[in-house]
This record gives sequence, C-alpha cells and structure tokens, in this order.
Amino acid sequence: MTKQQKQEVTIKPKAGVAVNSMSSAAEQAHKAFEGSAVNLIIARLMVKNEGSTHLAPYNLDDGDIVDTLNYQTLAKLGDKISMVPFHSRSIWIVSEVDKKGEEFVGYEDFTGERLPYEEDAGNGVTTKRSLGIQVFMLICSEIAEGVAMPYAFTFKKSSATAGKKLNTIMYMKNKMAKRAPWASVIDFFSIERSHAKGEYCTVDIQQNNERGANQAELDAAEFWYNKMVSNEITVDEATGEIVE
Repeated sequence: MTKQQKQEVTIKPKAGVAVNSMSSAAEQAHKAFEGSAVNLIIARLMVKNEGSTHLAPYNLDDGDIVDTLNYQTLAKLGDKISMVPFHSRSIWIVSEVDKKGEEFVGYEDFTGERLPYEEDAGNGVTTKRSLGIQVFMLICSEIAEGVAMPYAFTFKKSSATAGKKLNTIMYMKNKMAKRAPWASVIDFFSIERSHAKGEYCTVDIQQNNERGANQAELDAAEFWYNKMVSNEITVDEATGEIVE
C-alpha cells in the first residue's frame, strides 16, 4: 500500500493533492476532534417493507436498502453491495408494547443469559425482547474512494440465518485459514420472500469467492474495529428498529 492510500483510510488526506488538500488550520481542527469520536454516530441499514411506517415519508420502494442517517437508497431489491464485515455482536432488541402499539426502546448486550422474551413492566406496558446479530461493515467502493464510514445491520428473525452465515465466514472459516475476521468480502442484498400474510423483503449475504479483502480494505476494517471495541462510536438508534 502507498503512503497516500494509508492516509485516505485514516481520513487524513495527503497534502498537495488538490481534491483532498487541507490547510494547517483544517488539519489542526481534525486533530482536535479526534478525542471526541464518541460524538460520532454510525448509520444503520434498513430494508423497506410495506409495513415500514417510519420510512413512508420517503420515496422508497419495497426492498430498498436504506441508510438511516440520510434515507438514501444504497441498493434496490436484488442488487448486491460488496462489503467488508469487521465486527459482530449478539444483542437484545428491546421494545415496549402498550395499547398504543409497539415502540423501540434500544439495545442490550447479550451476555449469554436467556432473558424472557416478554415481561410485564407494569402500568399496562409489556417489555419485549428479541435476539439479533448486529454486524458492522464497510462498503468496498467507499474504501477505494477513501471515504468509508461503517454501517450497522441487525440480522434478526427473517434474516437471522444470513447473520449466522456471516458469523461462520468471519469467525470460523477465516480463523481456520489464519486470517483476520475482516479478511472476507461479502455481497449484501435484499430478497423477497413469502409467508402466510403475503410477500415481504429481507436480506441475505454471499461470500465473494473471487477475492478476499485487499490491503486497503484490511487496513480500513482494522482501523474501524479498534474504534468500535473502544466504544468511541455509537450506533444510530433514533429511527428505531423494524420489527419483521
């Protein structure tokens, strides 16, 4: 990897390059902010479904994979996004149900203890929990451009099998091959399935068998992994969780 590529991965563009050049004051501003990374937020990816009421105000089609910070469509139904997954954790997705309906509350770490899926919280409120696999990923094309920021996706219910496949690739296959968990490139895409109530959209993944992560992708993934495990960055929870 060249010196310029390394600087792009760490979001410190090489001086003298017209597109990415910064003044000394701009560089100082970036350095001053580095200690405040806890104020950064990671966008979650969501899949638009007919029942996604909070996505209704946006011009989206069923099956669109959406960035929750900008509500931009990153991929249409069936279109594949090449990504490098670099961190996975098991979580409880917590919501509260009352006579008005169900409202997302937040995430709780899964410590191995099996908590009740439903619990009376009093005052007519029921606390509901569901297990999920939250995976953090980088988009390969954004790494190549030097502007990669992580995205989080929570595999649960209809997408739980895809999450387990991803964990197997990251933490079993790569470990046996003596590679980092983020050494693989995967294709992330939405699919349509049927159930008793009709059609719905969810996600699936496939390992890219033509190539693994290149050096720039490995460096970017390790950079963000270190930030994630040090709790410097939080995940966007403002838009709630889709209940599938």
